[in-house]
Amino acid sequence: MKWGAWVRCRACGFEPSTSTDQAKSLLASDHYFSVEYLERAAEQFKEGRPLVFLDEQVSLVAKDIERRQYFLLNFNPEDHFIPCMKCGKRFAADDEKEEVLCPACSLEE
Repeated sequence: MKWGAWVRCRACGFEPSTSTDQAKSLLASDHYFSVEYLERAAEQFKEGRPLVFLDEQVSLVAKDIERRQYFLLNFNPEDHFIPCMKCGKRFAADDEKEEVLCPACSLEE
């Protein structure tokens, strides 16, 4: 067990750096599963059986991570503008919702 889904594992040295790795690490945390379940999964992993993830679930969580990171890196709190993550056009974003897509690109999703 480790403190924090995205920190380096002291046992194997793995550190999730990509959004996909971060999504899998978050999905394999006590945010989603009980400590008992995670302890059983850890034992199976030590025996050489890999953790199994649903690709769709990993993709959704990774996308959320990418959007949040984009918002944190690009949002201007002084004027509340951010470049659209898709088209690059600057727009007034709702910082409560951490918007990363302009209204036009939001309609396309």
